[in-house]
Amino acid sequence: MPETMPTCTEMGLAPDLRKEAYRRAYGENSNNRSMPGRRHKRYWRRRVRLRIRFLNGDPSLHWRVEEAAMAWRSCANVSFVFGDDPDAEIRVTFGEPALWSYVGTDALLVPAGQPTMCLGVLTPLSDDSTVRACTLHAFGHVLGLTHEQLGATGWGDDLTDAVAAFAEEIYGRDRTAWHREPEMTAAEEPTTGAGGGSQESFTITPPAPVPTPELSEERIRLDVATPAQVYVDEPFDLAVAVRQPDAPVLAIDDLPEVLSEEGSVFRPADEAVIKYRIEVTGPDCTVKPSHYEILLRKGANSPPRYFQVTPHEAGKQTIIVSAYQQDEAVAAQTRVRIEVLISAQTPAPTRTPLVMTSLAADPLKGLKGPLVDELCKLAVTDSSLGRSSLLDGIPGADSLNRDENIRRLDLDLIVTQLAQLGRLSGGQMAIAKLIDNALPYASGYEIEERLRAIQQQLE
Repeated sequence: MPETMPTCTEMGLAPDLRKEAYRRAYGENSNNRSMPGRRHKRYWRRRVRLRIRFLNGDPSLHWRVEEAAMAWRSCANVSFVFGDDPDAEIRVTFGEPALWSYVGTDALLVPAGQPTMCLGVLTPLSDDSTVRACTLHAFGHVLGLTHEQLGATGWGDDLTDAVAAFAEEIYGRDRTAWHREPEMTAAEEPTTGAGGGSQESFTITPPAPVPTPELSEERIRLDVATPAQVYVDEPFDLAVAVRQPDAPVLAIDDLPEVLSEEGSVFRPADEAVIKYRIEVTGPDCTVKPSHYEILLRKGANSPPRYFQVTPHEAGKQTIIVSAYQQDEAVAAQTRVRIEVLISAQTPAPTRTPLVMTSLAADPLKGLKGPLVDELCKLAVTDSSLGRSSLLDGIPGADSLNRDENIRRLDLDLIVTQLAQLGRLSGGQMAIAKLIDNALPYASGYEIEERLRAIQQQLE
């Protein structure tokens, strides 16, 4: 579990909605009846099927959140159905750097299209422990648990016995799939023991053996993509994806070097997903994160997972990518290993600055600071890859002078150079295009209004 965790906020409904909120909660589960002096409960009915939709954010992070949330299925008789259903009860945003959620059935009163949960404290570079802890906590609120009920135990990267037992009491669970006691059967005739007393004879019947599920082998391919050149002490992105053998080779801008290796996984007939682990290591290199644990769906390509690798020595080095199915019985059989040879150069060559098409004394009209402030609040700008996505559609953006290690400095450099670039061939200011690219990540929040106000002043 991470040493420090972000603050989580339980979102509340407006006072004029409380009466309707109680009506909806009681209609969903009669155990939600109001008690004198206490707020009504907001639990869903048992065996509820909750549809969950991601409104924005990185697809690779969606899969990690989905995997972590499924841990609640071990103690609560509910179903989480992730998809793009416009009528989803639970709608997740990553559009602001915060962690909050409405509690239980209160989500039914949130207007359609607006988020009911925010996981904006997470980014594609968040480690697995942080993703799991934040997801478990937020989905505890989805199930109607408050901070009082979750308590300090709600900040673990696994469900504690106390929290699991509480959820099971509310939602129930089919325990036969998890535990089975030996059956005690009384004999028809009593027998007499050596002491002369009458004793009842019991036969202990062991549980029926659990049949080993039939496993079907599936062929897969592991693709690893890296940049053409890397430099000492400068982080670079390494992308890894699990793909179908006949799928096109992984293609990512700025990562043209691709290595592939085929392998296998083994899937029980009744399992829609299986767990798969990807690890990256390298001598004299820093790798963040060190691994990903993902879910593989039958016949589907996984989204790429991004590792940031920083070489600390010049010359040729080997990066080891190792992947395998997370099942002790088949881990060795499914292991795939790819050795990526890189040649780290030093020093990095001086980048050619953009040719400026128009200059003004202050093209940003004093708005540079406020614009950088607002961009820093977006979760997408946590990583260099996310910040690069805001440059889509801007010619020459790959020639910008950047600092990929420090978010604010990088955004300051980007904003300054785009402001000096002036207008694009279509007539739109380059800085306005940057704001256009950022607006979807701020949709529905005050950040969006402030970005639009800055854009209007610049035009």
